[in-house]
Amino acid sequence: MQNKKIILGVSGGIASYKACDLASLLVKDNYKVQTILTDSAQKFISALTFKTITYNDCYTNQFDYDIVEPLHIEMCREADLLVLAPATANLIAKMANGIADDLLTTLICAYSSKKPILLAPAMNTAMWENPIVQANLKTITENLNCTIINPIEGQLACRTEGIGKLAEVENIYKQAVSLLSKNSSNLQLPILPEGEWSGLKVLITAGGTKEPIDPVRFLGNRSSGKMGLALADEAYKKGADIILITTQKALKRNYKIIEVETAHELQKAVESYFDTCQILIMSAAVSDFRPLQVFASKVKKSRSESDWYLPLTKNPDILETLGRLKKENQILIGFAAESDNLIQNARKKLENKKLDLIVANQVDNTEIGFGSDYNEVYLLTQKDNSEEIILPKNTKTQIAFQILEFVQDKFLKC
Repeated sequence: MQNKKIILGVSGGIASYKACDLASLLVKDNYKVQTILTDSAQKFISALTFKTITYNDCYTNQFDYDIVEPLHIEMCREADLLVLAPATANLIAKMANGIADDLLTTLICAYSSKKPILLAPAMNTAMWENPIVQANLKTITENLNCTIINPIEGQLACRTEGIGKLAEVENIYKQAVSLLSKNSSNLQLPILPEGEWSGLKVLITAGGTKEPIDPVRFLGNRSSGKMGLALADEAYKKGADIILITTQKALKRNYKIIEVETAHELQKAVESYFDTCQILIMSAAVSDFRPLQVFASKVKKSRSESDWYLPLTKNPDILETLGRLKKENQILIGFAAESDNLIQNARKKLENKKLDLIVANQVDNTEIGFGSDYNEVYLLTQKDNSEEIILPKNTKTQIAFQILEFVQDKFLKC
């Protein structure tokens, strides 16, 4: 029987109705859910709906209730988790700037900065990509104990495709439960004897994503996926429970393989398994951009007498998102494929994405890196942020073995 108390704050957007499903899942899991609707949210969904689902009052105005103590103070004192879903650009801006002009924002201001907050934004793509919105999110994460579960790509209310759709309700629910049981035993890292990874759940990505332009063409990169595959093979030899998410086709292995093509497909697959893995090795080369429009038929050279300009839009930064979501006992490993300023760029990525370890390699060297059977890498960690460990040129199989030995020595032993 759960006795945790959750405040569910719902702000005004077309995704407001999905908060009903979220509330229902939490109530079924025996959490006590108290809901607050903003004025704008009430344009989309009614307080009665949430009262019926949660068996609790749904609050809309802090001055409408006959209580001795201010409502927002009383609710904050009892809450174990604050969930804001959907969170509009307006709500995010108010949070970042300490504005308290209704019950929900007043409660947020009174909510302890040490207690967990789960923020699930939803808005138009242009709004989501606005630098001011992103700056507000950064302010929130730097000053509050806030986990952000990014919006996903899909059809938006404006009848366009793009990033901004509320994350899947199931994923928001899982993240909420995870925050309430942060020290869950199923994610404790075992203390391993030498060479034995039995029972350790390891999620690995490999290959280069492809972003379609039309049925024939795509944007891609030169990653072969050999490094990621070598890591999966070596971790499997150590006895780990492996899931490989890869752009490679028709691989035959004795562990689970999930084939993807685009960055969005890879993100969806990784997020589906991330909560249950203890180590994530993100070696896939994910395209930073994708075409703003995907053409239904092949684009002909004769479509225009002038040059053809292809508008691009940013793909989600999967590693950055996972860095914010990772739990205390998860190990997050990224790769930095660079052509210049290798160590400097890798260290910046290590810190910005909150990684435990980053593997950096020089991809403009034709003897190593993309497509080659050989590699030479540097290992950088948060623990020793002034130290770089070099693994000299060797086969990718041998480099993979050495990386995993380093992980075992650095993170899996007392």
